[in-house]
Amino acid sequence: MYACTVLRWVALIGLFACADPAPKVPWRLELTVPERSGTVFEIYVVDGSCMTRPTTAMRTWRRGDPPLSIELSNGDHAIRATAVDETCRVYASGCAEVSIPFDDPTGAGLVVRLGPSPEIMRCEADRCAQAVCAPADDAGVMPDAGPPDAGPFDAGPEPDGCTPTTWFLDGDEDGFGDDGRNVTSCVAPPFHVAVGGDCDDNDELANPSAAEVCSGTDRDCDGEVDEGNVCPNCQPFMIRGVRYLGCPAEVGWAQARSTCLENGRDLVTIEDATEDDALRAFVLDRFGVQQFWIGLHDVDGDGVFAWARSGEEPTYLPWTDGSPDDPPPACVRSTGASTPPGWRDRPCNDPFMFVCDDR
Repeated sequence: MYACTVLRWVALIGLFACADPAPKVPWRLELTVPERSGTVFEIYVVDGSCMTRPTTAMRTWRRGDPPLSIELSNGDHAIRATAVDETCRVYASGCAEVSIPFDDPTGAGLVVRLGPSPEIMRCEADRCAQAVCAPADDAGVMPDAGPPDAGPFDAGPEPDGCTPTTWFLDGDEDGFGDDGRNVTSCVAPPFHVAVGGDCDDNDELANPSAAEVCSGTDRDCDGEVDEGNVCPNCQPFMIRGVRYLGCPAEVGWAQARSTCLENGRDLVTIEDATEDDALRAFVLDRFGVQQFWIGLHDVDGDGVFAWARSGEEPTYLPWTDGSPDDPPPACVRSTGASTPPGWRDRPCNDPFMFVCDDR
């Protein structure tokens, strides 16, 4: 019944820009699960990020339709796509973010990948025609399928004799919805759940079932921030949109990592010189310290340094002062006390302050 093919749909995004004509960026949808018969792809474009819920009209595309062009103004946008099979069952979804003007050094364009999603029935089978929900006419005949007129969160006609339920918009898809954004219907609209109480519906780590951690935010939605002594001597801070936790207690590398993990984080992974320099400058200004543990280590003594969180070897590796020069096992600190500043390996039991992140 289902065709085991990967959708490769190529279209163009036309951009508003100062130049005339506006540049065009190739883009495509990629379906990473088997494509089902009669699939319709529902496409929403939002101003913001993938965490911004769709509020604009939906566009649809199915195989055989001409490529779809979308005009975007300068700024941040997201393209969200949902795959609906011929029985009106949602089975895949995905989202990709794009900033206009679009920086595309590889020339590959923009890809929106659709992966498996919780399966949701848009409507009852007798109200489904070729993947589109529609009411029957007076003769009980389904009209020809076409783009639905409903907004993004329409659940379709209500089943007869149903008991309506209140559904809450789950913007971050953590299983808890926003009390202030709800609808009442028999069928759950997409991205809605039956449980409310989410205090930050843009953060999947913040909800009533979460444990409070040292983050500078209310993670468990009880109205208090960082209560329960979850930040003993540690201070949350943010650089370039990334949340960090600076802990001035001087401890060994293993204890430092354990503290990070207890707070829902890990020892910091540093990706480039800009981030490295910014962290050293902040730690020196806030704590008066020039060196701190990071997540890089060779604790098994095989001579290969890898990040604690991912297990991957670093692509940015600014060794300084002849490092690595300690016998393994060894752990790594970022230091501004050398010329030039950089990273040095040390015995893992040596005491230093440390920095965590939550990426």
